[in-house]
Amino acid sequence: MVKPKNLSFSLLIGDAITLLLVTLVGFLSHNSQVDLVRFLATALPLILAWGLTSPWLGLLESGKQPIRQIWWKVLWAVTLSTPFALLLRGWILNSAVQVPFALVMVATSAAGMLIWRLVYAGLFNRNQIKHSD
Repeated sequence: MVKPKNLSFSLLIGDAITLLLVTLVGFLSHNSQVDLVRFLATALPLILAWGLTSPWLGLLESGKQPIRQIWWKVLWAVTLSTPFALLLRGWILNSAVQVPFALVMVATSAAGMLIWRLVYAGLFNRNQIKHSD
């Protein structure tokens, strides 16, 4: 579990932005208007579930996190958090959870989080090199 002093707020904010973007891309890929209530009913439970799951796997710890060491944690956290998020979404919207939607949400969330973590690792390494000069 992450101790509060080791929590990386840049990772937390980046994770939330990534999940908002993944949700937005999902809405836009269906050529549908982005209904704010449905958007928030999808994105906020996803962010909440991720925020509850990812610390247990050490994904919010500050410091260097090479993607080759955390990729499986990202996949595991997405796999655990997405069903919970979809149950919350279903409760909020009073609708059933569709299995194909759940599978797509797991896949796209995992892809988005892995891309974001690659970007973060690259930025972190570049900053470490600058500070060591």
